[in-house]
Amino acid sequence: MTGEPTAPYALAKELDLLVTGHLNSVPTLQRVPEAVLLHHGGLLGPRQVYSHANTSSDEELALLAAAGAAVTCTSESEAQMGIGFPVLGRARAADRPLAAARAFL
Repeated sequence: MTGEPTAPYALAKELDLLVTGHLNSVPTLQRVPEAVLLHHGGLLGPRQVYSHANTSSDEELALLAAAGAAVTCTSESEAQMGIGFPVLGRARAADRPLAAARAFL
């Protein structure tokens, strides 16, 4: 595996593994959004579930939808951390599979 940030995703795709991860938890203009980066690398797919996509753009949600990736929400912990409004409504509008989770501490 190389030092590329997408290397774990490439390996997961090669091995047909399920990928779970955080997506756009914190907004910033200083990076390429994860969904865009993975899309350009051909690494978005249906065996992926992303949480905390609160700040994802409509374009990013459309990329996830086209790839068949799912979105989950942990609204209680997201509210506690102040990372924006839950993405469930927007993800549902983009016709994404959804899941809601509760964080236990």
